Amino acid sequence: MARSRVTARRPPPPRAEERAMAEQTERLGPMDLSTFLISLASNVSVHLDPAHKAYDVALAKQTIDILEMLEVKTQGNRTEEEDTLISGILYQTRLAYCDAVKG
Repeated sequence: MARSRVTARRPPPPRAEERAMAEQTERLGPMDLSTFLISLASNVSVHLDPAHKAYDVALAKQTIDILEMLEVKTQGNRTEEEDTLISGILYQTRLAYCDAVKG
């Protein structure tokens, strides 16, 4: 009985887009809760800036709602620094939202 030879296939080389994304991830460093919260806060700022093309008060409110949900869902699992950060971000984003709505 003849044995069939099995050869391992090498995965195809990464495409240019995949390489670029991997390089960007390396430059930015690992994602953690603080980085994610700051990213969401930045989105709120952009959505509340009338001079920005992404101005959208409803999206700002939705992002604040996401921050509030994260505050509740991560309670008891955050560091002291993360507690301080999320409280400060919520205070600032809510204040900015109220100012934007009042006009």
